[in-house]
Amino acid sequence: MKEGEYVVNINANSNVINKVFSQDMLNELMNTGFSKILNYAYSTLTTNPDEAITNYDKIKSLYDLLNKNYRNEYFYKNTMINKILVGIHSVNTTTALSELPINNSIADLIMINGNAIVYEIKTKLDSLRRIETQINDYYKAFAHVSIVADKKHKEKILRKYRHSPVGIYTITNRNTISTIKKPAFYSEMLDPLVMFRILRKPERYRIVRSFYGEIPQFNQFEEFEELYKLFNVICIKDLYKAFIIALKERSNVKKHKEQFDTIPREIKSLVYFKNPLPLQYEKLDYSLK
Repeated sequence: MKEGEYVVNINANSNVINKVFSQDMLNELMNTGFSKILNYAYSTLTTNPDEAITNYDKIKSLYDLLNKNYRNEYFYKNTMINKILVGIHSVNTTTALSELPINNSIADLIMINGNAIVYEIKTKLDSLRRIETQINDYYKAFAHVSIVADKKHKEKILRKYRHSPVGIYTITNRNTISTIKKPAFYSEMLDPLVMFRILRKPERYRIVRSFYGEIPQFNQFEEFEELYKLFNVICIKDLYKAFIIALKERSNVKKHKEQFDTIPREIKSLVYFKNPLPLQYEKLDYSLK
C-alpha cells in the first residue's frame, strides 16, 4: 500500500483495527475463507481500497498501519513471538503462554525455555498505574519478570526498577527488541497457593504424584484443600521446577511445526495461541491466498 493511503486518525478507529488481529477474525478465515471483520477494517482504514487483493495482502496492509501509527499490545506480543520464540528459540524447545491469570493480575506473555520469563507489556497507549501490583503478583508464581515498554515509559520504569531483578526491554523503530537490563532470578516471593491455582486439575495431580507416588482419592468437596496440603509442603525449589515443566507441556504447536513455520509473520502469534489442527492450517492457507 502506498504512502498516503491510510486513514490519518487511526486512534479514532482503534476498535476496528484491534478486531482485525483477533481470534474472531482468524476463526472467520479458517471456517469460511472470508472475514467480514477484515474486509470492513480494510475498507474503513484505507482511502483507496482494492477489493481484488488477497486476504493476506489486506492483513499485511493493516499490520503495516499498526507498525507505523498504532503499536498496540498485539503488535508488541506478535513482535516478541517472531523475534524470541521463532527467531531465537523454536517451538520445539520453547512454550509461550498468553493472558495467564496470576493472583490479581493477568500476564501478557510468558516464555518458557530453560527458564520461564513473564513479560508485562506497556505500550505508548498504556498507563503505568498498576505496574507495581502486576510485577509483585508475577513474582508470586515466577522467578523471572520483565517489562517490555514503549520508549515513552523507558526512563520512568528504569528509575523505578534499575536496582531490582526486573528485566527491562523496548521495541525499537526497526522492530528489534532492545535490552536495557536482563531479568535476574528472584524467588523470595514465590507463593505455592498462587502457583497451585494457576495449574489445571490434571497438572496438580501429576505434580503431587511425582513427589508422593500414589495419593488418596478425594471427593469434589475436599479435593482442592487436601491436594493443596500435599502440594504446599514440597520444597519450593523442587516445586517451582515441576510447576514450570507442567506449564511448558501445555503447547502442542511443535506437533505441527512445518505448517506453523509457513504462517505469515503478521499473524504468527494469533495462530500460535489458536494452536490449530492440521485441517485448520490448510483452510487458513487457502483463505490467505
